Amino acid sequence: MNSSLRAACAAIAVFAGGGALYAGPVVLPTGNFQCIINTGSNSTCADGQVSQIVGSGLSFSLSAGAAWQGSGTLTEGTQGAVSGAIPIGTLIPFGYDFNLDSASEGASNPTWQLTISIVDTTGGVNIVLNQSFNGMYSTIPTDFSNSGTIATTAAVANGDAISVSYQLALTNQAGILNTVQVPGATSVDIGPVSAASTQTPEPSTVAMIGGGLGLLALAARRRWR
Repeated sequence: MNSSLRAACAAIAVFAGGGALYAGPVVLPTGNFQCIINTGSNSTCADGQVSQIVGSGLSFSLSAGAAWQGSGTLTEGTQGAVSGAIPIGTLIPFGYDFNLDSASEGASNPTWQLTISIVDTTGGVNIVLNQSFNGMYSTIPTDFSNSGTIATTAAVANGDAISVSYQLALTNQAGILNTVQVPGATSVDIGPVSAASTQTPEPSTVAMIGGGLGLLALAARRRWR
């Protein structure tokens, strides 16, 4: 087999077996929903909720908001089996929009950090997606928002057990009241997910595949003459 034919066969093998393309939506789980505020001990937030968006992704919200003194975290998340496979490198959309303020700025400016994560818990703990965003807040009620895509760093098989969550961590002086609102009009969204959003072959790879198929056909004809 000449070098051109070997290269073409290699390109075909990568394209066919590398998991680069997958058609169809991936449905993230809505089950086992939890909304937890941790300020040294855990407490549940009864008005937290999650809904499916575009039949695939998740939208987390906190209709009545939350308030606590000093530093602490707000976490909303789900657990369950994923419907569909998520190849490594899948671009998953995200969006967050929440309101935040502090009763006093204290000795130093308070800070926030929002972390969005997907973890595959089948057979262990495998971080599929983990991205943090941060900023500062003050006594003036402020809306913080952002959107984009995050690439997965590990693959998920169809039916794997995964957890999907966000955590908002506030760092503030002890005794100072924080107020957080993630109402229905604003939210933290993860997805929708379509594994077709993964990497696609470069034009040169496509050309090599086409050429390789032609070389394979020619070789087959010569063999049977």
